[in-house]
Amino acid sequence: MSGEVDVETAAYVEGLRRDLPAAVAAHRAKEVAYFGSEDEVPDVRDLVLRVDVRDDGLPELVIDCTIHDGDQPPTARARFGLDAEWRRSQDAKQPGGYVDAIAFGLVVGGTYETPEQDPTTAERAAVDASLPDAVTLWADLPRLAGGRWEGDRLVVNRTTVLVTPEQWREHVVDWEVAARRDRGVDAMRPGQGHAYAAADLEGTVASTGASFIVWWRGEPHASHRAELPPV
Repeated sequence: MSGEVDVETAAYVEGLRRDLPAAVAAHRAKEVAYFGSEDEVPDVRDLVLRVDVRDDGLPELVIDCTIHDGDQPPTARARFGLDAEWRRSQDAKQPGGYVDAIAFGLVVGGTYETPEQDPTTAERAAVDASLPDAVTLWADLPRLAGGRWEGDRLVVNRTTVLVTPEQWREHVVDWEVAARRDRGVDAMRPGQGHAYAAADLEGTVASTGASFIVWWRGEPHASHRAELPPV
């Protein structure tokens, strides 16, 4: 859902339209020099930028682009946080700041939307009916994620996880739907959605070492603060 974009954000995006193509080209040149071959590095062109204001009022930068690879270059879409505090956090992390972070994401990948089909209403309803209630799943979370309670908050290693029982159950539903859809020798097993969800949370904690894990738009995000959005 798109909402109204404030003047400051609109002006910032105009600057990105001007600066981003050169930043992408520079990042690609670095990657080509590292790999020694242009064939191994995506050639991202035809950038089209727009702003999507979500229901929570926070803007996202949406970039449609073409990844030139062979005779039929595929189109792709990437999303990046765009609120002012998130931009400031990126500016503080690296010399190239926010623009460099976007260029890196477009060239190296990991920020593109995937074409996975959303679960049907029937799929979610079947999973929802099969799972314990939110309180039961919440009570079992410390055991599965290797955490502990400190007051009413869950702590995994040294990371405080800020998630409500209802949010956690929705996350488990998503993982159980994925488990039931999975196929192949190494496929996830139906009925283990709660375990996969906990392993995902534990892996996020271990890989980031963040002070907090906050729940934002249905997923866990590492953050150095407890407030939303994650930064």
